[in-house]
Formats: sequence, C-alpha cells, structure tokens
Amino acid sequence: MKAAYEQIKAAATLTDIAPSIGDYLKEIDSEASVEDLVVRDLFDVSVTGAAAESGPVTVRFNLGLSQSATLIVLQTTRAPTGRLSRKIA
Repeated sequence: MKAAYEQIKAAATLTDIAPSIGDYLKEIDSEASVEDLVVRDLFDVSVTGAAAESGPVTVRFNLGLSQSATLIVLQTTRAPTGRLSRKIA
C-alpha cells in the first residue's frame, strides 16, 4: 500500500501510472481528459485462505458518487509469479 501511495504521489499525471488511460477514456467516449482525473481513494484488498481458492470475489465500496459520474478503477494484482499486473476497469 505504501509503495502504491508513493507511486501515485510521484506521478505528474495518471499517464505515468497507467499509460493507456487516455486510450481508455476515448474507448468509453468520456468527455474527460487525463488531466481532469484525480486519484481519490486507495484501497488494499487481500484475499487469502479458502476464499482465494474458491473463485471470484466481489468487493463493493460506497464511494458516494452519483450514478452519472465517471469512475475508473485502476487495479494492480500480484500474479503467482510475484509480478505485478495492472488493469483499467
């Protein structure tokens, strides 16, 4: 979590963290530009034990946003190899 926070703090724009974010905004026909986006919340979610072996896990957050708000989730996961992979959803 601290490493993620430091990476976000050091980034000049979200493109530094997620280089394809501009392409994703075009893909979803967003009127926002990368410069309009901010990182608002940072969550650390870990699943261990039987839950990690049983299949998909659903995590829900009440972020207090209107249904019309654009919400982009940047998810970083650690693969079994220990490498980090990043996905925009």
